[in-house]
Amino acid sequence: MDDNNPFAAWQDIWLQTNRPQIPFLPPTTLEEVEKRLLELHSVEIWLQAQQQAIQLQKTLLNQQKLVLQSMQPPPK
Repeated sequence: MDDNNPFAAWQDIWLQTNRPQIPFLPPTTLEEVEKRLLELHSVEIWLQAQQQAIQLQKTLLNQQKLVLQSMQPPPK
């Protein structure tokens, strides 16, 4: 380590790091690109399923609200 370089420790860490484990670096091989595309596709499918579940829950709650409102006595 160079005592005159304030970034020497960070440079050592950077050089010792296994590059594919750093998520913010762009992929450099076709295999990495394909892997990331598959991962993103899986996340997209999961998010769509969650969105559908939320929409269903909102619909059911709106129906429940209407039922409860209809059972209220009319205002006098």
